Amino acid sequence: MKMNFKETIAKIRKESLSNRERGDCFEKIAKTFFQQDPHFKDFFAKVWQWHEWPDRDGQDTGIDLVAQERNTGNLWAIQCKFYEPFHYLQKDDVDSFLSASGKSFPDGSGKKHFSHRLILSTTDKWSSNAEKAIIGQVIPCQRIGVDTLAESPVEWENIYKP
Repeated sequence: MKMNFKETIAKIRKESLSNRERGDCFEKIAKTFFQQDPHFKDFFAKVWQWHEWPDRDGQDTGIDLVAQERNTGNLWAIQCKFYEPFHYLQKDDVDSFLSASGKSFPDGSGKKHFSHRLILSTTDKWSSNAEKAIIGQVIPCQRIGVDTLAESPVEWENIYKP
């Protein structure tokens, strides 16, 4: 049965999963989205979950995925937020991601790990403070919401298998 993005997310919500398990599912879906979506599969050469990324420096403190641009090698830090559609994403929800993805390499060079940041969420509702938190960052931060994911021609039913 062919499912669209919204049906796939609804199926995950209906299953007896913990919030952590839902988040893990969404991270896997997001990784595959970046690998299969026509725009992103050509833009990114590699996409890793945090625990797969060879240059990680410890536990997940807000970065869920790391993607490498094909043409430049620049790295993107990506956070995946699985929330109910009525949930308003708050500033607290993105603070640890902004902090972790804004750090420099530990070699003292001052060079940043990441040149871009991206937040994917299953809610398009953002509080004004969350919106303000990502505007004007030295390392740019963009968002991808439900409508963008839903419009992708990715075959969602092949991505999520319980």
